[in-house]
Amino acid sequence: MSASLFTVPDVETDRLLKLIASYSGVKISTKVQDTTDTTFKGSDGKPVTGTHTAARHIASLSSKAAQLLGQSPEQQAKISEWLSFKHTSLTPVMDDKLAQLNNALQASNCLGSSSMITLADLVVYATVSSAVLGFPVAQHAHFCNLIRWYDYVNHVADADNVYPVIVVAKPRFAPPPPQQLAAKEKAAAAAANGGEGKQANAKPADAATATASKDSKKTKGREQPATPAPSIEEGAAAGSGGNKKKEKKQKDGTTTKKTDASASSAPAPAVDGSLPVDILDMRVGKIVKVGPHPNADSLYLEEIDLGEPEGPRQVISGLVKFVPIEKMQNRMVVVVCNLKPAKMRDVMSYGMVMCASNDAHD
Repeated sequence: MSASLFTVPDVETDRLLKLIASYSGVKISTKVQDTTDTTFKGSDGKPVTGTHTAARHIASLSSKAAQLLGQSPEQQAKISEWLSFKHTSLTPVMDDKLAQLNNALQASNCLGSSSMITLADLVVYATVSSAVLGFPVAQHAHFCNLIRWYDYVNHVADADNVYPVIVVAKPRFAPPPPQQLAAKEKAAAAAANGGEGKQANAKPADAATATASKDSKKTKGREQPATPAPSIEEGAAAGSGGNKKKEKKQKDGTTTKKTDASASSAPAPAVDGSLPVDILDMRVGKIVKVGPHPNADSLYLEEIDLGEPEGPRQVISGLVKFVPIEKMQNRMVVVVCNLKPAKMRDVMSYGMVMCASNDAHD
């Protein structure tokens, strides 16, 4: 089947139709010419005029036609409403209309649907691109919903980068350290978990002492988790030295145990002695480059954009047997970032790509 030819009046219309065709998986050819509107041949071979009509025609040829044009009468009406909004309110693009668009996106990922990209998203995305990219940093918080939506459409629907990527400084989440339980809460927890009757009926001070002694026996010889550190391995190792106690001899010959100041500020260990999940630094990134590992047939060598100022991060993944290379390229993935760098077949890897698996691991 030959590609449809579209004669367009300007470069912006040309870019819009190429964006829609790229996301739709439809081959088209375009020609910029000094005309008043977009023209093309319809399915019956007769000339058809109109940019929005051309956009709908391209979407209708796609395997994603139902998603792009609406799966229900309500969605179809909503998409038509946003296409009309583009024509009546975004020519030219003004701040008050952008604010209206920002408010509409507060409780929705997309315009024509709550979660799926539609033709309305593609058309409005192309229309507001220059304005969104021109926002000063001071306005990013004011138009945060609009910027989030633009970034989403850019990464999901604009794989060919027909329109530029927006660069936004994204704050990094720093989880608070786990809080220690008070002595009374520890005693109550021990009693609720079937502690010895003597401990449950003891005075508060005695119960706290008994609980602390019992906890000490339980955790003796185990590594205790520390506050999240640059790497998981370092975080696990740091916790093993945070509970030292000193014995002080009194005049009457008895001894008392004195806890180091570092012990009081250290995070409480997990109940079962395992590492807390918030020690993981997991981030979403995009694979911008992927190829075979030079020394291993079962490994991919990837460059993943995680929004880091130093550029894409090099990661090696053993997914050759499970995911085709064309499905790895430009894919959004979750990466564990605070693993210690490891050399895999003479090439360094600075993270790990997470993936799902079935019971057979095949």
